[in-house]
Amino acid sequence: MKFDFKNFGFVDSGSIEIADLTILCGPNNVGKTYVSYAIYGFMKNIFELSSIKISKENLDELKDNGFCKIQLDQYTANIQSILTQAGTEFSKHLDTFFNVPQELFSNSSISFNLEKYAADFSQPFTKNVQFGGKLKLIEKSPALRLSKESGESILNVVLQDAVDIPIRIIQNILAEQIAEMLLFSRLPHPFVITSERTGISLFYKELDISKNAILEHLSDNDKVNPFELFNKMRSRYAEPIKDNIDIVRDYDTLNKRKSFIREDKDKYNSINEILRKLIGGTFKTVNKQVMYHPQKERNRNTITLPVYSKIPKKMFIIIIYFFI
Repeated sequence: MKFDFKNFGFVDSGSIEIADLTILCGPNNVGKTYVSYAIYGFMKNIFELSSIKISKENLDELKDNGFCKIQLDQYTANIQSILTQAGTEFSKHLDTFFNVPQELFSNSSISFNLEKYAADFSQPFTKNVQFGGKLKLIEKSPALRLSKESGESILNVVLQDAVDIPIRIIQNILAEQIAEMLLFSRLPHPFVITSERTGISLFYKELDISKNAILEHLSDNDKVNPFELFNKMRSRYAEPIKDNIDIVRDYDTLNKRKSFIREDKDKYNSINEILRKLIGGTFKTVNKQVMYHPQKERNRNTITLPVYSKIPKKMFIIIIYFFI
């Protein structure tokens, strides 16, 4: 897979082909972070950005009969044009993604090429979608059910009779799910670990900023304007940093999950031992704050450090990546 950049910060024109291990190196302030963030952002959002169109016949049949079959083969031949359109859409919103003035990326473009693409329909697929209040998606009592058998290229879509969902919403959901089925096996699931100098400690600053925005808005207005309040509370950071902040914020929930490394401790014991030595302690939540507990050494008192201290924050998100 290859990314092409044009007028992207310090990069007038250039390409990066992603391998199993890809290292960007160079002097400070030449755009390495922006390039890596852009690759992460595109990979993270590619399914939502894909311009897959569901035929009017399929949508009409679904609304009229509550059921339709979609031939997935019809999209495989156009996969590159789908990816090209996704790159165009992502390029339009670079200022929002990086949380910078719009003019900074006004002439920038990013495109993505996937060579030797072959659709993989070997795996079964099932997705249940429920629409609650204000069309909120939740995973129970499906109003919209998508399924595909192993080895088949036909997507079965069932819409419950009692559910009245705008056709635009159905189109968007189906487009995103089809893009995922077509591309998931070829694209890695991205996980970002932001730079040390702008990393996890920003989580605490973000909380202070949001709290102050709420207090300021409530004190200055007789009536709460939800849209104005939302704009004041928007993250001050690029989306990758915000994603790391959210990981810390959700640590209690995430920690209940177990990766394959935690599930099979015997098989991956060597990895566990290496990580334990690197960490030199454990991470625990105390009064809703993530704390680092170094291993106690002989004749020394037990100490506890906040995760944003210099030593713990270097390893915290790496540990989340491996163990959760």
